[in-house]
Amino acid sequence: MDIKELQAYRKLALDRLEQLLIQLPETPHEADYFVDRYIRILSNLPSRNDNSPPYEGLYGSGSSLDQYRDVATDRLQELVENSPEIAKVDAEIDDYIHTLSELPKRPNDVQPYVRLFVIRTSEPDPIEIGNNPILSAQEFITSQQLLQIVGTNQVKKRIEAFTPGVNATFEKYKINSPLRIAHFLAQIMHESGGFK
Repeated sequence: MDIKELQAYRKLALDRLEQLLIQLPETPHEADYFVDRYIRILSNLPSRNDNSPPYEGLYGSGSSLDQYRDVATDRLQELVENSPEIAKVDAEIDDYIHTLSELPKRPNDVQPYVRLFVIRTSEPDPIEIGNNPILSAQEFITSQQLLQIVGTNQVKKRIEAFTPGVNATFEKYKINSPLRIAHFLAQIMHESGGFK
């Protein structure tokens, strides 16, 4: 596996680990201690005190465990992304994804991530909607409506940039009823962490 492929796998894996951690109750899980431990190891920080909860001393106080999980998995991704080869941390990330997803354990002769994710090796087909330079002939949703759904202006430029593509997707795949649009938006909101 080359470095670009490994980086792509790591990004997918740490995004998935974050999603799985955030779905857990607001009590520390074994995977939280794993993330904390590797952040400290890879950052050359002292070990966590045995009686301390995960993430204590890494980040300020007063945040929820989910907020710590979000920041910590992003930090772990930064720390491992440029490592040129598969390391012990990759195997453990893979193991925790399998465990938290209630999947069978990865066989020892299989590299981490390869049975969890598919890396695209080519660009997807472009959306073809006539000769019109506008992506969609119909506007199902506006950027302003998406911002209201998200409930924050922090991702305003991102939402404005992809709203035409969202409308083109609605048109192309016939996501054209309020119920279908609501389901689609709920799913992509969940998968993207509120378009983050």
